[in-house]
Amino acid sequence: PPLHPTFIWCMAECAGPEETFLSDVHVGHFTTAPGSDEGTTVSRFPFTLPHSIVSSSDLYLYRESSGGDGEPGIELDEDGDLVVRRKQQHESLVLLIEHAMSTPLEAVGQQVWRGALLMADYLVHSSRLRGSHVVLELGGGVGLVSVIAVLSANLIFCTDVGKKLLDLCQRNIQRNLADLNHSGSVVIRELDWRQPFQCQVGPYSWSSEDLASLERTAFVLATDVVYDDHLTDAFFSCLVHLHTRFRTPPTILISLEKRINFTLEDLAPASPAYKHFRQCLRKRYPFGKGTMEFSVKQLPTDFSQHFQYDRTKELELWEITAQHMC
Repeated sequence: PPLHPTFIWCMAECAGPEETFLSDVHVGHFTTAPGSDEGTTVSRFPFTLPHSIVSSSDLYLYRESSGGDGEPGIELDEDGDLVVRRKQQHESLVLLIEHAMSTPLEAVGQQVWRGALLMADYLVHSSRLRGSHVVLELGGGVGLVSVIAVLSANLIFCTDVGKKLLDLCQRNIQRNLADLNHSGSVVIRELDWRQPFQCQVGPYSWSSEDLASLERTAFVLATDVVYDDHLTDAFFSCLVHLHTRFRTPPTILISLEKRINFTLEDLAPASPAYKHFRQCLRKRYPFGKGTMEFSVKQLPTDFSQHFQYDRTKELELWEITAQHMC
């Protein structure tokens, strides 16, 4: 049987440079074709989408060919009355996501993890993004969450670091958006949390128009970003920097999996990466002539499930908002 992620990440405590890690999400999804890069594959991710998102109308006509001229006709019953049927509550769709099957710890963004599916479920369930002009995803990885977010928002900046990963993300965006009913757009951009906006060369650099649009960000999304203390510190440092560019503080949604392992320090099962994340939530950060702190709320995760995965109690969803303190 596949290893539970708790045990997979427990191995990271003593992982050497040759160790690789596999998300159990990929074990249950059907592979359809090899990917464009060596070591990648394309998998099917079935999901359901409420018709409130697909269409504003809950009625439709069953049509059939009228025959001779090939023009569509209208179905009539035996009495000659028009056949009008109600749609089902959900429409079944499939995302085709290219991803790596196994990676070193520093390249786990090339896989799909359960936190991304939890966030995708929340975005399908919730109407909060609808009408949002700009959404920023941090650590977008293979792009699955941004594909779902664009069904509601107008403009998504999907960001990560490294041309190989960003190329992979771009292919997934192009592969899936053509088959989904949406009016928004996804823009792939590079954003290094340690040095945000300092590397402005290459196909994924930020234009002046991008930066102007970024100022209007209404939501920031981040999934599966809590697994390494140094990266968590960089993540919060990047959030503080981004608020120097935002016109108003956006709502920040973070989905994560609390990974429990046995540590020598505690001599018991513990979640040190999660503990560090909670500490970062409580800190005050220098900001301008004052400080910044975060208003924090843990959201319930008992909303409807649209993707296929095991929603364990270790999966959590957090909402945070920055507050500037003088």
